[in-house]
Amino acid sequence: MASYPSSVKSFGAKSTGDVIQAQHVNDLQDEVAAIETDLLDGNVFATKIATGINASALSTGTVPLARLDSNVILTTSSTGINASALSTGTIPNARISGDYTSITSLSLGANVIANVTTVFVGNSSVNTAITAGEITLSGVTVGTNASTLSAGTLPIARLDANVILTTSTTGINASALSTGTIPLARLDSNVILTTSTTGINASALSTGTMPLARLDANVILTTSTTGINASALSTGTVPLARLTSANTTANGVVDTTTQSFAGNKTFTNNVEVSGALSLGANVTANTSTVFVGNSTSNVVISSGSITVNGTALIPVSLDPVVAAIALG
Repeated sequence: MASYPSSVKSFGAKSTGDVIQAQHVNDLQDEVAAIETDLLDGNVFATKIATGINASALSTGTVPLARLDSNVILTTSSTGINASALSTGTIPNARISGDYTSITSLSLGANVIANVTTVFVGNSSVNTAITAGEITLSGVTVGTNASTLSAGTLPIARLDANVILTTSTTGINASALSTGTIPLARLDSNVILTTSTTGINASALSTGTMPLARLDANVILTTSTTGINASALSTGTVPLARLTSANTTANGVVDTTTQSFAGNKTFTNNVEVSGALSLGANVTANTSTVFVGNSTSNVVISSGSITVNGTALIPVSLDPVVAAIALG
């Protein structure tokens, strides 16, 4: 009777020279026959052998899950895994979740997406919260090289204060401009354009030469010979070359040249003539007394005592000097 599978058959040890009885062979045959029967049924590993199997001897087949130790981790398991036991390999992305601390070095590949609301960068005492849509770094050295940016849009908040935006209306230093053209819409209203015809304040001119075409028609040029209004002169002296000599048909300056005048002339003070005085016809001395002569010898002609009408009259009593004056 075979002991298998309820127990392990116990055989007595045999020594050289011992006699092997028929029963000894029969016992071996019974055990072998019982084992072969279970092998042929396929139940030997699943139901009847619970201990004493060396797993290294397994080369084919599948071990039932019930035969595995409770510490064996299945690929379908979602609990009970101790990550500290990992020493090699790569954890699938789908298996990574939750908080991770004490990471001394973390290398991230291309196109890493932090699918969270807030990411903290730093350590327990100094860290920066990077929230969705913005990046604020304080107290943390970040080794991002802007030259690696090839796509996307950099938030304005990440730009240096010296970066000038196309929408900026203040804080631009014109001295930094080296190329390009400033749009007219960006110029201050006080900027004067070369095409402007109004709104120019001449007091702002400090250098350069004003084109003649930009001067008002009332501006008088030093080369001008017409259109000058003398009434506008308030200071200075007009050169004689610019003045006209008086004559019988035009007003002008009484100068040292020979001149003839027209129109009545009235003198309220003395008139002194150092040379000959020629008087034309119908000369009227409209005064009560006329002195004819010089400071030492003269004749008094009182009102009503003499009337000369187209006739030369030289009284005999006149001094010879006075006689040199021709009347008529």
